[in-house]
Amino acid sequence: YEAGGWVSFAKKKGYVEVSIYQLDGVNEIVSVLQGDGSTEKENAGKTQHRGVEYTISYSPVKSLSIRVSGANSRHTFVDFIEEGNDFSGNEMSTAPQFIANAEVIYRPHFFKGARVGVEWQHVGGYYLDNANTEKYPGFDLINLRLGYEFKKFEFWINTLNLTDELYSTVANKSAWGKSYRIGDPRTFNIGVAYNFIASSKGKKK
Repeated sequence: YEAGGWVSFAKKKGYVEVSIYQLDGVNEIVSVLQGDGSTEKENAGKTQHRGVEYTISYSPVKSLSIRVSGANSRHTFVDFIEEGNDFSGNEMSTAPQFIANAEVIYRPHFFKGARVGVEWQHVGGYYLDNANTEKYPGFDLINLRLGYEFKKFEFWINTLNLTDELYSTVANKSAWGKSYRIGDPRTFNIGVAYNFIASSKGKKK
């Protein structure tokens, strides 16, 4: 079940989109962590997924745009027994309740073609196992993006994980202990692009 809508405001300088959903799963197949650290597909009996997703964007002036997106969700086992352990009512492992992404982009009027973007990525805490015995706290990342367009050329320099945070993209727990998949450290990428498609602007038909 899903319902949503959108609305603009401030003379169409701003935009809000919201949707809510609930998914009731029956005989849902999920990936379950085994005692030896491997994963297998198992029948999860009954599950429930519910949440709200939203995006807010606003451009107070032509040179500045702001966007915030997020999802607040809850993923639970309604009826799930694994190796004699009843996890009914527990939250699914590695399923964050809150995920967010926000970005501010500035295009200075005094430097035509240039742009500066700062992005925030957030992954909230989640349980390491289906028994809900321990949580991973989640993480926050900051990305910096610089770009410049000149005629048909585009140049960019991106710095991902600007503050060089130590984080895990996936964390879980089994009988063998805890496992962390380490995310990338501070990373730089540089690019150049050329647009071969001629612009029709200003041409007569």
